[in-house]
Amino acid sequence: MDDESTGVSMANGDTSWSAISLKSVKDVIEENVDNDEIMDIVSKMQISRWKMTNGNNSEHISPFSDEFRNLGLGSDPDRIQMLDLAGVLYSCVQSLHDTNKKLIEDIGELKMQIL
Repeated sequence: MDDESTGVSMANGDTSWSAISLKSVKDVIEENVDNDEIMDIVSKMQISRWKMTNGNNSEHISPFSDEFRNLGLGSDPDRIQMLDLAGVLYSCVQSLHDTNKKLIEDIGELKMQIL
C-alpha cells in the first residue's frame, strides 16, 4: 500500500506505516529546537491509561491531544501524528542526555574538589 500524496506507505510484511522523513522533502527547517522547552511542556502533560468511548476494550497509554496541541505541531489539533509524537520523544531524550552529561561533569568536578 502506497500513497505518495500523504507521504506514508506500508510495504508487504510491514506491521506499521512508514512516513517519509528525508531532509530533501522538507521545507522551512528549524535547525535548533529547544529540547528543554519541549521537555518542560511534555513533563506537564497528563499521561493516562485509557480506553475509547466506542466500546473497544483495548487499552492505551498516551498524552491527550488537548495538551499535545500546545506544542503547535500537526495539521489537526484533535489528533496526534505519530511522526510528531516520535520527534517530541526524541527531543526529550536529547534534553535528558544533555542534562545527564552536565550532571556527570558536575559530579566529576565535585569529586576533584573533595580529593
